[in-house]
Amino acid sequence: MSRHRNRQPVTNHQNQQHVDIVHQSVEHKTIFDPDVIEHYSRLMPDAPRRILAVFEKNAESERLIRESTLKHQASDNRRRDWMAFLIIVLGFSATVFLAWIDKPYLSGTTLAAIIGYSVIGFLRNKR
Repeated sequence: MSRHRNRQPVTNHQNQQHVDIVHQSVEHKTIFDPDVIEHYSRLMPDAPRRILAVFEKNAESERLIRESTLKHQASDNRRRDWMAFLIIVLGFSATVFLAWIDKPYLSGTTLAAIIGYSVIGFLRNKR
């Protein structure tokens, strides 16, 4: 870490002030830097092996979580698709029934709503 201190005068009509500006640069090291691993191996001889073992376990658990999330999302998508299909079929059935009992405005409104919601749902999935 290095520090630089600059003193810059700032003039004010009533009094004179000094502003200290401090610049800091911090060197970041990860646990996989050779210097850090060497330092740990001096403290504990089997540290590099243990660090890698923990890293491998974490990577494996993250992969398993990702896979289970994808499986759950796929089953949720399947349920959503079946539900949308049933709503569309029921909407078309209601349209046919309303047309059969001679209610053309209700039939047309139901048909327009089903088509509109289907198009909106289709376009929303594209985003």
